[in-house]
Amino acid sequence: MSKSNSSAVYKIESGIPVPERAKHGVYASTLSSMKTNDSVTVQKMGQVLAFRAAAKTQGISVIAHKQDNGAYRVWKSDKPTATRTVKKAKKAKA
Repeated sequence: MSKSNSSAVYKIESGIPVPERAKHGVYASTLSSMKTNDSVTVQKMGQVLAFRAAAKTQGISVIAHKQDNGAYRVWKSDKPTATRTVKKAKKAKA
């Protein structure tokens, strides 16, 4: 049995351009299309979190509530975005 001296497992390629990243995802574009007080229904909490993240980057706020059927409804709101202040923990005295 002979061992190969080649340590490259992958083929290395040069000159391949990096594709441009989309400026808006499906959540951001949906929020852009919505008017204030419009809503969408989503099935998973992860989708609610994605809408909240997209809204935060756009400087708008959303309101989400769980429905009786287990789905979630997300509304585009005209309320100002909430800013939460994080309190630093006090250092314990030694």
